[in-house]
Amino acid sequence: MKLEEAGIEKLVSRVDPQLLVTDKYGIWPDRDAPLDLKQLAEWFPQYPYLPMLTGEDALRETVAKGVREGVLALAYGEPPDFDPANVKYKRPSFSAMEVEVTESAWLLRPHIAEKLMVREIEEVAEEVAEELGQEVREARYQEVHIEIDGWENWNDLLRYVIKPLSDQGVAPRVRITIDASSVTGVPAKLLRDQIEVSLQQLGIRYTLDTKPA
Repeated sequence: MKLEEAGIEKLVSRVDPQLLVTDKYGIWPDRDAPLDLKQLAEWFPQYPYLPMLTGEDALRETVAKGVREGVLALAYGEPPDFDPANVKYKRPSFSAMEVEVTESAWLLRPHIAEKLMVREIEEVAEEVAEELGQEVREARYQEVHIEIDGWENWNDLLRYVIKPLSDQGVAPRVRITIDASSVTGVPAKLLRDQIEVSLQQLGIRYTLDTKPA
């Protein structure tokens, strides 16, 4: 963000990537759409409400930090069909020197990157299974345990329980534990494509444990 001292604006060498993902600046409103990195680089010096970066290297540092921490992903190619091999995501040693600000560079939110990574794993598994002459058997779980911690927007769902506390200035913290089990097994696809995607889109912090069927 812009830093000010004695009324003088200061340049910043990096922006918190979380501010891009949460659309703090109003430049990435569509949660499922990729963000053009080259266009983003042009916006920073163009619009006064955006932080004043020291240069393009500052944007590279921002993207690299996001990739290392899993806050965002960097993809090269043509959207929406990115090759998972060209997606940089959750790489602890990823550096700013590896960030190329080109017309083929795009930023992705974590839930989109995760789906691409899962697709790559599934494609590899299918190839291996075909080579072995076997069908790919979808994983199923006998038990499912989900814990949600720190989600603060419960007033819409539990307004008559939480709202009285909120009105008194009390910040309630709700922890939910969900246990699900089935003799026939809970489909892994249901957890991956619906439950986890929904939790990620809502911005809910959670832990998920499963027991193979």
